[in-house]
Amino acid sequence: MKGVYLKKGNTRVSVVPYYRVGDIFVTTSNTNPASFLGGTWQKIRQTFGGELIAFGLANTNDTGSGTMLKNIYYAFSDTKMGGSKSYYTRNYIDGILSGQSGAMLVRTRGIVGMVEASMFVSGYAETTNQGFWFYKNSNELPNGVFVMPNNTRNGPLLGGGATSNGYGGAGMTYLYDVNTNQDVEFYVNPTVAPYGGNFTAGQGGVSCWLLVKVYAKPGYYLWKRTA
Repeated sequence: MKGVYLKKGNTRVSVVPYYRVGDIFVTTSNTNPASFLGGTWQKIRQTFGGELIAFGLANTNDTGSGTMLKNIYYAFSDTKMGGSKSYYTRNYIDGILSGQSGAMLVRTRGIVGMVEASMFVSGYAETTNQGFWFYKNSNELPNGVFVMPNNTRNGPLLGGGATSNGYGGAGMTYLYDVNTNQDVEFYVNPTVAPYGGNFTAGQGGVSCWLLVKVYAKPGYYLWKRTA
């Protein structure tokens, strides 16, 4: 998209955005943009509330870079959650979800209404380990985005068999409420802390996962300029 300008004296005044062939226009109205933007447009998608528009998985490939100490919070992107990570994403609307910087990046494009993220922690525990605290998102969230569990308290304490000097783990689901029409970006990057004892994530080849599903707000229309 480019801007079209007129000159008023020595000042350029923006009149209307100019969309090139192939550009996407998003609106809450089912009115063809040709009526006010010109050109030829094709409606390529209509979103409905709760419609899955993207999903993806980030998973660790090997043992973390060191031991996760008890009662210390670690983000999924932390190397102690896995020395390297692989990503798989599927976008039904281009550019919504991608794997970056050890976590998952969401670009709302004014369409996203909710993000569901499930983090699974697996590895080898010390004898005294009794479970995991799940907590807030590690990265700051933009205005209009809120996550549960939130920034004011721990999530539930969950045990997953990691109580007797052996393999175990646990999982937690986070809900990100997106209440903005702006095109904002944020990392889905939740945190977890071993409870009762230390923990080595990924040891023995048991991966840690971050599974993300992105859902649309209702009543959005996507148009593509074709000529």
